[in-house]
Amino acid sequence: MSKRFLNIMWLLATCFYVVAYAELLPPFQTSQTGTPMADTSYNTINTVLSQAPWFKFTWESLKLPNDEIMDRAAMMVSAKLPDTDTRFQHMVFQLDTGANMSLLYEISAHDQLPAALYASTDRPLSSLMLQFDGPFQNTVKFELLKNFGEQADSSPEAADSVPEIGTLGMDFFANAGAGFAIDYKNQHIYILSRKLLDNIMTPYPDHFMTYQETYQGMKGKILLPIKIDDVEELVIFDTGSSMAELITPPPLWQQITGLNTGNPTVKRFVAPSWGKQMTVLRGEVDKKIYIAGQWEQLKEVQTAIPYPGGDVSIIGNGLFFDDVIVVDTVNKKFGLFQRSAK
Repeated sequence: MSKRFLNIMWLLATCFYVVAYAELLPPFQTSQTGTPMADTSYNTINTVLSQAPWFKFTWESLKLPNDEIMDRAAMMVSAKLPDTDTRFQHMVFQLDTGANMSLLYEISAHDQLPAALYASTDRPLSSLMLQFDGPFQNTVKFELLKNFGEQADSSPEAADSVPEIGTLGMDFFANAGAGFAIDYKNQHIYILSRKLLDNIMTPYPDHFMTYQETYQGMKGKILLPIKIDDVEELVIFDTGSSMAELITPPPLWQQITGLNTGNPTVKRFVAPSWGKQMTVLRGEVDKKIYIAGQWEQLKEVQTAIPYPGGDVSIIGNGLFFDDVIVVDTVNKKFGLFQRSAK
């Protein structure tokens, strides 16, 4: 199993300390009927986004042990060093809002970067000027993750395969602009100025909610209040969690799905996480999540045994594959724009 798969599953081992007390969450406001309402705002924000610098992301697929293919297992971003020769034409980073800092993997970096930039493991890199796949260039600060990553496969069959070199976390966005937008369908990331954010937020305040950045030892997160049926929960918005719409602790998973973790007929697969094995359980549901003034369709909820994430739940990319997410990292606002009601 590749180390990139380990990184995709990192969230189940590193998200902890969050307890979703319902009394800490702001009151929810829904339509009187409690049903999705038509949303025409999606079309109008495209004009604003077209004025922002952007770059592309791609989906990386993953084959599970049961041979099922997850087509959108991770959000990957390509970049290169301007005017600098590297081993490959580009480098590959995972886009991960669940990480509060951007990480450079020591083994991968040592294998891919020029010696002039990375001469010794005793001299961690502090920053790299990167040109992304689109009209966006910026200096990115990194923390070095020692003894992690992988060297490139030298076989002819893997000539086009570039090992992941690092993670772009929330500090990447905070240093790039006042906020960002993710257009999932078109696979674009937009870096937004204060003016462009205001042009989106001012006419559509009901599409935004305030998020918490810190909570009980955690920092640099996007912590959102959501509602599923009569359950109110605090969740992390984590783009590093592409294999699930929602991941919850086992007790909440049983409550939402109506399934029992001990039932042998429940869909499951074994996944590695930082050198340990865990069993991931999958439960199909037909429910609605209320988030940022919108309703999203929830089709699957996952949990893991053992569950290493304490009491925290996580929302991944799976809820938003047809939507645009807008985040104001300065004022801590999370916005959701749908192509159609759900």
